[in-house]
Amino acid sequence: MVLTQAGSTHTNTGTINLNNDLEIGGAFSNNGVMNFGSATFNGPAAPAQTFRVIGQSGLLANGPGGTINALQHAVVEAQLLNQGTLNVNATMVLTQSGSTHTNTGTINLNNDLNIGGEFSNAGVINFGTATLNAPSAPAQTFRVIGQSGLLANGPGGTINALQHAVVEAQLANQGTLNVNATMVLTQAGSTHTNTGTINLHNDLEIGGEFSNAGVMNFGSATLNAPSAPAQGFRVIGHSGLLANGPGGTINALQHAVVEAQLLNQGTLNVNATMVLTQPGSTHTNTGTINLNNDLNIGGEFSNAGVINFNSALTPTSALQPLPRGQAIWIQAGALNNAPSGTLNVLAPGGGAMPSLAHIANVSRRGRAHQPGHPQRRREPGSQRDRSHPPQHGVINVLADASFGRASDKRGHHLHHRRPAQRCRRSPRPPG
Repeated sequence: MVLTQAGSTHTNTGTINLNNDLEIGGAFSNNGVMNFGSATFNGPAAPAQTFRVIGQSGLLANGPGGTINALQHAVVEAQLLNQGTLNVNATMVLTQSGSTHTNTGTINLNNDLNIGGEFSNAGVINFGTATLNAPSAPAQTFRVIGQSGLLANGPGGTINALQHAVVEAQLANQGTLNVNATMVLTQAGSTHTNTGTINLHNDLEIGGEFSNAGVMNFGSATLNAPSAPAQGFRVIGHSGLLANGPGGTINALQHAVVEAQLLNQGTLNVNATMVLTQPGSTHTNTGTINLNNDLNIGGEFSNAGVINFNSALTPTSALQPLPRGQAIWIQAGALNNAPSGTLNVLAPGGGAMPSLAHIANVSRRGRAHQPGHPQRRREPGSQRDRSHPPQHGVINVLADASFGRASDKRGHHLHHRRPAQRCRRSPRPPG
């Protein structure tokens, strides 16, 4: 069927069943129901049901009360504006590559959605359903193929990965991304960004780099238990970099694994064990890291910011100081505390429980300082003139701490052979 009046806006408030092509001149506004094919014909051999909007605007507008059901393979040669409900139960292709398709309604992906151009979401996109969330469930693929290949989740947008999801696009998240099933961002040359909120309850595997200036939560405090599955954050691509920017916050609320080089310029709260597995990298911190649990690091770690062992905050049910303290374990290399770096071994927030911090493989450029103890000064020009700027960072010890090397050159664990050096606990400052 061909509607030839190019300057018109055709409308539907009833039901349209497409079992063949519908070619439309002008724009089309749907506030009823549109079915591409039928569920009984939903098979790979079924012919594609093509919906073409050809005209001055080339717009398919699905209004707030409209529903579009892709029950067979569907092709839409138009710019999509979805304010209603789009159910993708069979593969759907939006072929207009120069357009920015938008969603302020709800899109339910139970099959592939292949998009030419960009896609802007200010509504809800669901990958699959929670009832089908299983390893054997087929991946729900969201492809953005076009000039820029961008999936922009706006400030009011929500994306839910309820089944294994694949996004072949650059992600710019300003809204909420809930990763409840494994999600893979496959565009290797991109820098994916987050200025909104990402909640990780499953693995997020990323090709390219990832820059965070929003909030990233690994799990939730209610699930913080040794038997809880690790929340794996993988950055796999050209550089393999996870950059937490100056305004970014990363919260490890469950056991977290980061398979990437970490560059922290913001705030990293380690409330559950966190593992950085990339052994050949030098992880860096110029922001603030609050350790309320262990941080296990593959490779070296360079600190030019602040690392706090324990927190000065009052303990809460979601953040309790641990009796065994916190530790940084360096698998290879050293923890280099730069001239601008500070390590604070703090007493617990409540002050009722002693703190123990263990730092393995501390660089000799670091120095322990016990507040309240005077430091000797030498005359100017002497061999150790302390009037010159220090060439090392500062370690403030307000609780028990031990410093040692994790292993010798042969890989033997030294703390089994001789005790680590221990810094005596300083008196707590008044008040």
